[in-house]
Amino acid sequence: MEKTVVKKVCTVIVGLSLASLSMSVNAQNFDVSEFKEESLDAEAQIAQVKDDNGQLCAMIKISSSLDCNGFIGFDAGNAQVVKFGGCETGFPFVFISPGATKLGIAHSTAGNKPNYILPAPLKPGTVYLMTLSGIQKVITGDLVDQQYFTVRCTIPNATIQFDNNKEEFPFVNGVHRLSLKYGKHTYVVRAPNYHEERVNVTITATKLPDVTITLKPKFGTLIINTNPTGADIVITGTGGKPITAKSPYEDKEMSSGDYEVEVKKLPMYGSVKQKVTVKDGETTRTVPPIIELPRHFAKVTLISKEGGAIFVDDEYKGDGKWEGDLPARVYRVTVKKKSHREREQPITVIAGQNMEVTLPKLEPMFGILDIVIPNSAIGSAKVYIDGVAYSETAPNSNIRIPTEGHTIKLVPDHAEYLDFEQTVEIKEGKVTKLDAIFPEKEKFARLRISSSPTNAAVKIDGTDVGLTPVTKENLPLRPTTVVFERKGYKPLEKTVKLVAGDNEIHEVLKEKQKPKLFMEIEFWELNGLTFGVYNRWGLYISARFPKAQSGKIVSEASLSKVNFDEREYKITMFAGGGIVRLANWCSVYGGLGQGEYGTIYPIADSKDYYSTDMKKGLVAEGGVRLSLGSQDLGLTLSAGYCSFLSGNPHYFSGVKVGAGFYVGMN
Repeated sequence: MEKTVVKKVCTVIVGLSLASLSMSVNAQNFDVSEFKEESLDAEAQIAQVKDDNGQLCAMIKISSSLDCNGFIGFDAGNAQVVKFGGCETGFPFVFISPGATKLGIAHSTAGNKPNYILPAPLKPGTVYLMTLSGIQKVITGDLVDQQYFTVRCTIPNATIQFDNNKEEFPFVNGVHRLSLKYGKHTYVVRAPNYHEERVNVTITATKLPDVTITLKPKFGTLIINTNPTGADIVITGTGGKPITAKSPYEDKEMSSGDYEVEVKKLPMYGSVKQKVTVKDGETTRTVPPIIELPRHFAKVTLISKEGGAIFVDDEYKGDGKWEGDLPARVYRVTVKKKSHREREQPITVIAGQNMEVTLPKLEPMFGILDIVIPNSAIGSAKVYIDGVAYSETAPNSNIRIPTEGHTIKLVPDHAEYLDFEQTVEIKEGKVTKLDAIFPEKEKFARLRISSSPTNAAVKIDGTDVGLTPVTKENLPLRPTTVVFERKGYKPLEKTVKLVAGDNEIHEVLKEKQKPKLFMEIEFWELNGLTFGVYNRWGLYISARFPKAQSGKIVSEASLSKVNFDEREYKITMFAGGGIVRLANWCSVYGGLGQGEYGTIYPIADSKDYYSTDMKKGLVAEGGVRLSLGSQDLGLTLSAGYCSFLSGNPHYFSGVKVGAGFYVGMN
């Protein structure tokens, strides 16, 4: 870690402790007659004072007949008294941290008020007026014999000691307060890895100025860099445990003193040692700043012209060629290749001397393969060795072949026999005999049939064979038709060409679309009902009704009673038509019908309506219907438009929206 020279400000604030006042005359000649919050005015701007915790202080203005210069101290308990002033204007004030609940006041001629309980905790940034009543009385003798002494220090784990006492006090949130008697005192501030600071102070009745103490660090910065990086670092010094790390290394809080640094990166590089001195507040680097580690390796290239796996001291490096760095010493290099003898060669690596080594030529190893065909019906067979066609055919008693395992495949010249395949192990200088027994081809086929879902009825060339999954034996070798049937699913037919032995077929059946019987209630601009049924195609009927009316429509009435300002439109219609399914979930519909329409007006003092233009006419409609659910049950949503083909389409047309349900029909 970095240890920078940290300046710790130890601020000494002197305040009067009312609890420890020692007065020759114990008298109080004043009291608080009023304490109230003032409305914000221009003076409130003075209150923009913050305490040591950054909180906005409250300001208390003091109104009294007492001598302003006689106020010698204020005590707000746990709250901080930040500032006192105003005597030059004759209107003293004091700044106190928010939250204070009590206030003690000391006056040089009027005595003291130790604990005045405030009406409410002080609020931040607020101005208060405190009125004091009483008289001034000269009091002889020592008024105070001790004061609060406050020291601030934010260094972690710092402590303070007074007057050579054994007890050392920690700083709480960077603060320590102590009441000291008048006279000379000595305090010492200490912190780990810092030089202690000893200060003499004289406590009097006069307020002391702030004292700033700078603790000097007992550490500096140590930086170690190497080429190459990642080197092991060991740092040893007097009286401490060795420090181990990797380069690059930087410690900004290294204790001052003399150290020995050893840097190494074995086995590829050597080690370097040097001594360094870390001084207070300074940065120390090695000399040179980047330590060059001595190389203990060389670049080595190993080549095997015949290929093969290259091993260095039994560690695999690569095939055919390897290039890399090796520490300086003697190595054993081995080359291994299938069907070849291993070759081994020692090499000596000298630091800094690159070398290229061509390894000894590999010697192949061979054996003899003797292929015998006992079946006299097979005259010959083509030979494949590890998938590569051999120039001669079998039977053959003198096939020279590399050692180790090989896959031998024989393809007979007789159509009634299957191919022969077997793996053989060839040994150096030995004859390996292979008896090729060719199996006869099957004359019939076996067919395994499955489906999704299962339990589908299967027919093969029109003959029932059971439910899936099912296997049929001894089928002739020819194209065969397989039919799948299952209730609720579409029939499926598949033709397969069977071959000798095992055959397999699997099919996924598609579910049938059930006819849907539906009913919808329609609303929006027109109200009504629709019933219908459809699958791919379908039919529907619908009826639309006007809103309920208790009276009847008349063509003759006293016009003075007709309210022509409340015009309404009456539409009644019946229609039917066709449905076309576009997808499982979507269909369109359209149709024609007959209806009655006209304009009606309410008649005053009557439930009847007046109309002279009620007409009958042809209706056309169309729209879209959505189906949401399963094959058996679901919801329907529809939207459409209908209009009379005569009359004003603005008044006698309308949008219709419907919602209902459907059920699937078996």
